[in-house]
Amino acid sequence: MNPMAREKRSDAVETINRHVGCRLAELRTARGLARGELATETRLSARALGRIEAGARELEAASLYELADALGVEMSAFFEGLAPQTVPQPAGLPTAEQVSEIEALLDAFLTIEDPEQRLRIVQLLKACATSGMY
Repeated sequence: MNPMAREKRSDAVETINRHVGCRLAELRTARGLARGELATETRLSARALGRIEAGARELEAASLYELADALGVEMSAFFEGLAPQTVPQPAGLPTAEQVSEIEALLDAFLTIEDPEQRLRIVQLLKACATSGMY
């Protein structure tokens, strides 16, 4: 990963940590719980919860699951309101738009019964991808 991409990813991770921390604080206080009370229902200490709420500590998936369970919410509640462009797209994975296009292409491709036609389509796609023209 180049330094510019690493810095951008680091900024995104920091933004996500702050957002999740703020959402944790909102959800906890909306239920009238002190950090210590929430800590007794999870494996996290009140101090760790404070660091998470401040965005100074990353949250492991298992801890996020525990917190969601203790607060009676879905894990997705911690990400509500997070701008989609904030979340870095891992290299090599298709975007949501590309997945939709792939699904449409696959649906159409599977309706073609002639194996020769399917082969020619695959060859055409490969030629387009390697030509650099598209």
